[in-house]
This record gives sequence, C-alpha cells and structure tokens, in this order.
Amino acid sequence: MTGIDMVLELIIDALESILYILFLNRFCCHKYKGIKLWSSTFLAAMLLFFNIAIADWNSFFFWPTTLLDLFIVVFYGILCLCGPWYSWLMGAVIFNLGLICSAIISMALGYLLTENGISSWMRADTFERFLLLVVGKVILVGYMYGFLKLRRLFTGRDKKITYGGIFLIPIITIVLLCLLLQNLVQAYHMNKNMTLLISLIIGIFAMFNVILYLFIYAMKKEKESREKQLMIELMEIQKHSYQNELERYEIIRRTGHDIKNQLLGIKYYFDCGDVKEGQRYLEEIVHRLSDEVGSSTGFVQMRDSIWGAMLNMKLEKARACQITVKESIEYLPGNEMNPLDVCALLGNLLDNAIEAEEKNKYHKELIVRIHEEYGNLCLYIANWVDNEKLQEAIEKVSRKKNKSLHGIGLRNVELTVEKYGGIFQQQLKENWFQIKILLPITVKL
Repeated sequence: MTGIDMVLELIIDALESILYILFLNRFCCHKYKGIKLWSSTFLAAMLLFFNIAIADWNSFFFWPTTLLDLFIVVFYGILCLCGPWYSWLMGAVIFNLGLICSAIISMALGYLLTENGISSWMRADTFERFLLLVVGKVILVGYMYGFLKLRRLFTGRDKKITYGGIFLIPIITIVLLCLLLQNLVQAYHMNKNMTLLISLIIGIFAMFNVILYLFIYAMKKEKESREKQLMIELMEIQKHSYQNELERYEIIRRTGHDIKNQLLGIKYYFDCGDVKEGQRYLEEIVHRLSDEVGSSTGFVQMRDSIWGAMLNMKLEKARACQITVKESIEYLPGNEMNPLDVCALLGNLLDNAIEAEEKNKYHKELIVRIHEEYGNLCLYIANWVDNEKLQEAIEKVSRKKNKSLHGIGLRNVELTVEKYGGIFQQQLKENWFQIKILLPITVKL
C-alpha cells in the first residue's frame, strides 16, 4: 500500500467514525450542549477511528475490534447519551446494518462496473477501492438521513418490549452478514459460481429491508398509541372547558336576571340617605359576584387556548387534592404548538408533579410559572419533596434515570421539547424538584 493509498484509506475511516457518532447523537439525543457536546463527540470519534483503522489493517472483518466498538458505544452512551442502554445499542445496530448494506451495494457496483469485479473492492492498493468506498459512504449518509427522518415521525414512548423484541433480530443478522461476506470473498477467490454471489447479496439486502420495516412498524404503532391517549386527554380538556363556559353563562344569566332588583335595593338605601348602608350593600354584591365568577373561571383567564384549558384543569385537580398552588401565568402562546404536543408537555409535567405531591405527608405545594423572554416561552414547574424522600430523589436525579421521581412521562416531555428545538433541565434544589423548559415561540411543526 502506497502512502497516498494509506491516506485515502484513513480519510474514509475517519469519515465513517464521525458518521457513527453523529448518528448516535441524533438517534439517542445528547445530554450536553456547546463545548461539552463537541468535545465528547470528537473524543468518541477518535476512539472509533483508531479502532476502525486497526480493523482495516488486519482484515475485512476483525472480531476483537467489533467488540471494542461495542464497548466504546456503551461507555459513550453512559456518559453522554440520553435514554436507556438498549436504545444506545439499538442505534449502534441500526448504523452497522446500514454500514454493512452500503458496503454490499458498493461491492455489487464494483462487480457490475469494473473489470476486476469484487476484488477491486478488496484490494487496498487500488484507486477503484477508494471510489467504491466513497460511494458506500454516500449511500450510508442517505440511509442515515432517511432513517432519522422516519424515526422523528414515528417517535413514541420507549418501551422495553418494543426495543427488546427487535433488538435480537439485528444482532443475529449482523453476525450472519459478517460471516456471509467472509464466505462470499472466499468463494470469489476460489472461483465459485458468481450466481451464488449475486443471490446472497440480494438476500442479505432483502433481509435488511425486512428488519428496517419491522423497526419502523413498531415505532409507528407506538406513535399511534401515544396519539390515541393524547386525543382522549384533549377531549377531556375540551369537555372541561365547555363545562366552565356553561357555568360562566349561567352566572351571567342569573346576574342579569337579578341586577334590576339589586339596583333597586341600592337606590332605596341612597334615597333614604343611608349612604353607609348602601355602600355596605354594594360591597356585599360585588364580593359575592367576584366569588361566584372567580370560582368558575379557573386559575388562568385565557380563552380559545389549549394551554389555558390544560392549566385550568390540572391546577383545579391539584387544588382538589389539597395541594397549595402558586401560579404566575404572564404569557401563553397561540397555535405555535400542536395540541397533542401541548397535552404531552403540560399533561405529563403536571400529572407527575401532582402525583408526587399526593405522596407527601407533611407539605404539599406546587409552583407553576410561565412567561415570555426574548422570543422564548419559559416554563417553570416545581413541587415540594418531603425530607424523608429527599435522599431517594437525589439519587434518582443524579443518575438521570427515565423513571425518576416523576415517572416515565418525563421522557415524553424531553422528546417534545427536542422536537421544537427547546431546552429541558431538571434539578433538585433544597426540597424542590424543579423543571425548567425553554421553547422558541416562533417554531411551528
């Protein structure tokens, strides 16, 4: 291998390692932003680059480097990626399936377009191999883009059964693919029937498409199930909002019916010169009307807003559970977000917070603040944690598990925030479990 050939080979290996890490970052979501994101991505890509270079130096497929790839991905996932361990491995499996299939396609192109056939792909000292590798990486980039696009459309709740059921098939398939490719190369060099070569390539590629279809089908079912649950909740919110409107109408109707008599009573006191009693009577009427109207309009005075309806229903539920509610709602967006996403965001956050407060024995308090700042929606939700549960909450937050103090709904919240390009933070400060969310108001999906 000449110096130029070696440099070209290393460039391809570096590109492959970068694509690998970028795919994992998009597939599983990175925990960090800014310099931490780029530094961890660069370090992981360098480790994979050295490992891939060693594998290419030894042979087409080298078992120790493949296992080391797996260890690098797991270690990177623990430190930098969101989600459970099986989601990291699923990302690695899906990427490697695309990598192997892109290599198979480039082999087939080499067989069809070059005189030396598949041997031009295997020989490290030829420029034809470099061109075929470039073609393979272009195919891999297209595969990555298409798969991530589909995953974004079919993103649902992470369930162990869904991942576990699909996880075994790609693992077995990767092993079979590698063994078959080795046998293909050996068969070609031993001048075996080329019909077998083409048949096996077509069969492997068909197997890959079946696996990819199964994964997408499972994700689609998850999305449909999630949307069905959110639609039910949305209908409940609309029903609750409609009932509130009926109550308001009834109060206005009663007030209009009685207003004449009330004015006559006030006129009587003033005609008699009893101004003090007339003022007292007027204040009593105003106070009674304020109590009646206030009790029916809810916490948030926002009409024609799914945000207002959701907040009213959930905060009234908290009040019914004897939870002290402190709210500061300075701003609510319009139709920038899909109503299903609003339900997923506020519904999960407030339901989980209320559920956590119901378990407290000594103090139950919930804080909700929403305001606009520099074109962003700022959402802050905090709930009190009793001292006896404080250590448990600290451990759960520090480990950043999906099943944290507020349950698995936080994962759906993170996915919704990511969908709109926002920022999600959770922390335990003193006795307060705090959720902070920043969403661009102008984003529409």
